[in-house]
Amino acid sequence: MRGLLALLCMIIVGTRAAIQEYIIYPLPALDWTSISAVHSFIIRLAGEAGDSSKIKDVELNDIAGAFLDSPLRPDNTLQATPAYETQSTPAATELRMISQPSGEANLNKYKNYVYPANAGEGSFIYHLEMGINPHHDEFAHRHGEWVFTGLAIRAGQHTRDEAQYSKGHSTCTASKASGNLYGAAKHATLVVVKMPDLSRASMLEILHTVLYHIQRNRRRGRAVLTISWGSIKSYADGAEVDAWAQAMNEVILKLDVENVIIVCAAGNYANQGGKPGFRNFVDTIPALFTYSIVPAPLLIAVGNCDLSGRKYFDSQRLYRDLTQMHAPGVGVRCADALYSSSSHLATGTSYSAPLVAGVIAGFLPLLNTMSLSGKQAFLRRQLSWRRPNGGECVIWNRIDESHNPPFLTANNTGGFMDLAESSTNSSAADWPDTTLYQALHGTNETAVA
Repeated sequence: MRGLLALLCMIIVGTRAAIQEYIIYPLPALDWTSISAVHSFIIRLAGEAGDSSKIKDVELNDIAGAFLDSPLRPDNTLQATPAYETQSTPAATELRMISQPSGEANLNKYKNYVYPANAGEGSFIYHLEMGINPHHDEFAHRHGEWVFTGLAIRAGQHTRDEAQYSKGHSTCTASKASGNLYGAAKHATLVVVKMPDLSRASMLEILHTVLYHIQRNRRRGRAVLTISWGSIKSYADGAEVDAWAQAMNEVILKLDVENVIIVCAAGNYANQGGKPGFRNFVDTIPALFTYSIVPAPLLIAVGNCDLSGRKYFDSQRLYRDLTQMHAPGVGVRCADALYSSSSHLATGTSYSAPLVAGVIAGFLPLLNTMSLSGKQAFLRRQLSWRRPNGGECVIWNRIDESHNPPFLTANNTGGFMDLAESSTNSSAADWPDTTLYQALHGTNETAVA
């Protein structure tokens, strides 16, 4: 810290060669209520940092986040036919699992994705990533909005497309939240919030940008955030809580005050380096704020499960056996950014989180009638049910058999493929021994303060 401040002072007083980018953390007295203040202080060239008496801390701005993917991408068969309140085109298996009636173990009995009529109407799903391919069929004829961070604008990334850095990850996760075929919320408004990369400054600034946008548009209680990235650095018990972590925690808590539900990917580091349980518990930011530093009551860290409801081997758990929401994320179908009508399979908590955000968007009007404790209880206990045979608490949109009758009966048991048979075991021994993502393109964290 002192070394960086000394370097900053040297640059301010006249040494302007080889200027690097820094994040400038102002003292609490600075007014952070305006977006202009956020943009001017969240990142600057050190030579323009201004009055050092207002500075709390300084850090190099490095790529410090990674998308929360897993390496395995098994295939699945997709089948469905029209029924009650359901999409009229084939439903991905993971969507059928969301509307699987409580207590019923056999997913194969339910061939449709059923959801409450107009679920998500009037609600906003803020997708915090790097844009989307807006020409993809998943987003056709849908009402949406675009928001650009200051860094995206400065980097020339204020265009309605997906940043090259993302390599399709962002379009894929957005389609799981609110896509026409593969998304959980068919009627919610998708707000695409675009940042240029996963640097410390970008991750911090995108949260401030969303906070300001929600306040300016008076969307208190009508927004849910979906985040499919996290810090590379582990902030496990005993790790130093640096200035960036504190700043991230502060803005998350401000979003919480605005009655905004934040859905984060829990992370895929439980089998890091081929050692099961090596990082079993959630330890990356922002998912860590579920229970650590200053916990955010309305933040949910979503784990990844297979189609039988069993936790995928590299998905991280919440500490102290806290009840954790899970969602299918093993070989799920999502939009491919390269072509307007193509799709691919993906695995990881990155794809579980937006499914949960999509379901929650349909319940925001009901949640707004509840107290904070009531919201927490509903989110943790009423929007999931524990799958049998060692399964986890998996997301559920509260559809029962009266609206989603079973397809297979004692008199009709043939001709329907078992769609869950390829994904029933999720221990490390059952899957290829691979090194998990440490960062996009294989980059590693550098110069962490």
